[in-house]
Amino acid sequence: MSEHLSHPPKHESLTTHETAERAKEHLEALKQKAEHDSEKHKKSEHIDSIKKSVETHAISGKELNPTETAPTERQDGYINRELKDMAYRRTMNSTRRNLSAPSRLVSKLIHQPVVEKVSEVASASVARPSGIIGGGLCAVTGSFLLLWLTKKYGYEYNYLMFIIFLAAGFVFGVIIELVLYVTVTRRRK
Repeated sequence: MSEHLSHPPKHESLTTHETAERAKEHLEALKQKAEHDSEKHKKSEHIDSIKKSVETHAISGKELNPTETAPTERQDGYINRELKDMAYRRTMNSTRRNLSAPSRLVSKLIHQPVVEKVSEVASASVARPSGIIGGGLCAVTGSFLLLWLTKKYGYEYNYLMFIIFLAAGFVFGVIIELVLYVTVTRRRK
């Protein structure tokens, strides 16, 4: 005869203390999941309220006609002399920071208000390019000829003649410019 032995299934037997700890861990996990889900729900509610707010304040394309839009007002302040001077000083200071010490000193001397005014007036009237070119050419050629004559005939070289040649050439250059200006404007008319 064959005997079958029946053995009861082996189950782990847990003590009440172990089951209580497992239940607490499970409960903690459920609490954390619930908190996480409630935060997501709050965030989604907040996002929904923001969307509703945007929808109430937004204007649809049908309601907005580009030709009927109100002109935007410029809020530019009045620019006066004081603001211009302040901007000029800031620009000069920021530029001078990048210069070497000698260049910075020269820049401070050149950009004094008195020197700038004299320079502006002179550039408009006295420092004509045609006068400078004429004066330079006349001074160089005149000085060269005078030097050649003094060497050839044994005279003494007069250094004042360079300044006289420069002034005469300047006047001659300005006169040529005026003559050309008058002839060109007459031809255009």
